[in-house]
Amino acid sequence: MLAAALVLSTMVNVSRAAPILSQELAALDEKSVVEGYRVLAVYVDTEGKAMGARLRHPNGMTVDLMRCASVPQVSANFGTLPESDKGEPHTQEHLLLGKGKAGKYLNSAMSMSLAEQTAATYTDLTNYQFHTEAGPQVFYRLLGDFLGALMAPDYTD
Repeated sequence: MLAAALVLSTMVNVSRAAPILSQELAALDEKSVVEGYRVLAVYVDTEGKAMGARLRHPNGMTVDLMRCASVPQVSANFGTLPESDKGEPHTQEHLLLGKGKAGKYLNSAMSMSLAEQTAATYTDLTNYQFHTEAGPQVFYRLLGDFLGALMAPDYTD
């Protein structure tokens, strides 16, 4: 199974994520470019086999991809420096995934897909996580919905 730890503000093409992790990871080196992201490092296990990579987008955002023996999962960290001490990043955390058409759809899709999600706000970043035991095909469909809700929030309600 695959696991990914992602730090994103732009979305890696979801349809390319599974092949990169499962088939192309070993071919990456520090000169590679994947979907516009430059490879900074390749992570290896104790046997020297590639198990992940750190990539950087031209806008400066970093993506860490890891292959692990686990259920498919994602952890996305977004820099969220507060403008005041009124809790804007924490409020945003709840609004992004719980309100509007996108957030409500995502919550329904997660429940129906045996997925669990959580989020946490820290001083300088907000972390969003989810995993599912329903398999990679369901995971990548949910990942598209998940990133869509984060990248294009809907505050209609």
